Amino acid sequence: MVDLNANILGKVECLEADYNLAIEAVEYAFKKGVKEMVVATKCGVQDVAASIEEMEIRLDILKNKLEKNNIDVKLYLAESIKLSESNIKDCLNGKFGSINKSKYMLIDLDETMTNQQVDMVFELTLIGIVPIIVHPERCKEIIEKISRIEKLKDLGCLFELDINSLTGLYGKEIKRIAKQLLRAKVYNFVASELNGQLTRNTRYSYSALSKSQKDTFKGNGLKVLRNEDIINHIGTAKIKKKLFAV
Repeated sequence: MVDLNANILGKVECLEADYNLAIEAVEYAFKKGVKEMVVATKCGVQDVAASIEEMEIRLDILKNKLEKNNIDVKLYLAESIKLSESNIKDCLNGKFGSINKSKYMLIDLDETMTNQQVDMVFELTLIGIVPIIVHPERCKEIIEKISRIEKLKDLGCLFELDINSLTGLYGKEIKRIAKQLLRAKVYNFVASELNGQLTRNTRYSYSALSKSQKDTFKGNGLKVLRNEDIINHIGTAKIKKKLFAV
């Protein structure tokens, strides 16, 4: 499996206890069949997340610790982008990092999906970025009207399932929506979305996924890490006026 989004070591301050927690999380993922993991930090969230430069240093330290513990999981770096006008401008100026420096970028809609956010996503596609919408099942606007996801698909967005949504961690309604999107073959990837609160207390499983789904998510994840095209990716945005010219 490829875990496309694990937010470990992303806090502003990182202590030895945080590294131990990260090792525990990666070891658990390894036992669940994860061979590649994208370590993502949340960008554009002031005083909450570490910078991409700091994360590069932390990732090297973690890799060395994993090697000493014989945990054979390859780690890659990314930033998860909170949509805002200032963040999008920074993305267009190349300030924020994509997944393993590829054309694929993690996009967090938070709990809403406004028309302005859709326009921001479109702006990214114009410069060749392929947005990956993280945990759409947890977006309030999508839960209220699931057809809104078609707006994002039309822009060429891809979608990542938070595996914890299927366990009911976030409630019955989100679990129901996740299952519905999974049946509709909306998702392209799967992730643990581990963070400081979830790392030790959450024991997720991929058992809810079929072999075909696992194979698809793994194959797509590897393509992202190699910066290769995803075959069923729509990816062609309709040209309209740019909103955040730089």
